[in-house]
Amino acid sequence: MQHKVEVMRISFHWLLALLAAPLAVAATAAGQDAGPDYPVLLKPLGLTVPHECRHLIPRDATALVALRVDEEGRVVDWVGLDLPHPALFKAIGRALAHARFSPALWDGEPVPVDCHAYIRVGEAALGVLSVNMAEHIESRMVEVAPDLNRVVLSQARQLDQPLRLLSEGTPVRVIDDDGVPLSGSVAVEFYVDQEGRPRMIRTAEGPHPALREATIMTVEGFRFEPPRSHGRPTVVKARITLEFS
Repeated sequence: MQHKVEVMRISFHWLLALLAAPLAVAATAAGQDAGPDYPVLLKPLGLTVPHECRHLIPRDATALVALRVDEEGRVVDWVGLDLPHPALFKAIGRALAHARFSPALWDGEPVPVDCHAYIRVGEAALGVLSVNMAEHIESRMVEVAPDLNRVVLSQARQLDQPLRLLSEGTPVRVIDDDGVPLSGSVAVEFYVDQEGRPRMIRTAEGPHPALREATIMTVEGFRFEPPRSHGRPTVVKARITLEFS
């Protein structure tokens, strides 16, 4: 039986919880529970550090980012986990939009994958230092006190105020060929970036694949009040359970 995802207003319940620890499975590919071969950057990033902050960034500085690389080696989503300066968000975003990696491989077949990457942002050298699947890197970031300009992943207790949802966007529902809506609950985890947008959305195994797709489409429409820590932009991780009825 085929199923159809419709953009419609529906009734659902959700519970927001900020996560201090990384995802239970932070690096997966094509639904598998282990990582594939790592993607490799094919050519240096065309990264341009904004002039107004060049003097504030050490020559050997690096940024840590989480990447989602698709089957063709393109970066389809990313979030900054540790940046020497907030002005680098846009600069890194522009560079990653044009970045090309060799695809991650699972049993010889290209697969989408989530991973971490260190990016050189100092004047001494630009480009990706390494790409890996290390979950512990992210959890370490929340333990490091930021310096004057540094932007790091924050825990709930480090936010100036609790994360607040400003807009639910347009929720969706799934109906079968007989027009009957599918029901069930799906857990989803994601980052909220410095602008309040959900990034790197990941669902748990749900009651039906179509409900997972509907969950991702729904969460993509969420907008949060931009998270701040000590008055500065930050990134935080959250968990939501959507219940479709």
